[in-house]
Amino acid sequence: MEETKMEQYRAGKMVKFICSNCDYPLNDIFYVPDLICFICGEIEMTPVSVPHTHRVDDVEAENIGISSVLVIKESHIAIHTWPYYQAARIVIDSCKDFSDQTILTFLQEKLKTQNIEVIKEESHS
Repeated sequence: MEETKMEQYRAGKMVKFICSNCDYPLNDIFYVPDLICFICGEIEMTPVSVPHTHRVDDVEAENIGISSVLVIKESHIAIHTWPYYQAARIVIDSCKDFSDQTILTFLQEKLKTQNIEVIKEESHS
């Protein structure tokens, strides 16, 4: 494969938003996929399907949560929740640039928390 084509596949951005003290129904099988769709709209990405969402049940309350992924034309958006801890992790992986600040502000408002750590991984080969 040509080097320029290979660079195209390497280019992109992945950002993780680690959220705690969330005041949001993190164990709701309907609210979590809605959240992922709102995120997609906020950064003007293109969904190619509906979110694939699963409830993770366990005998230990701290292991219960929701996992949801939305495949987008630009890559994917995933959410994993831990309601017991009032926590969530949102990962956006995209070959198209997007505003981290837009998502941070959106999550602060939607999840009603200021406790969000942002971890960025960028590649502009």
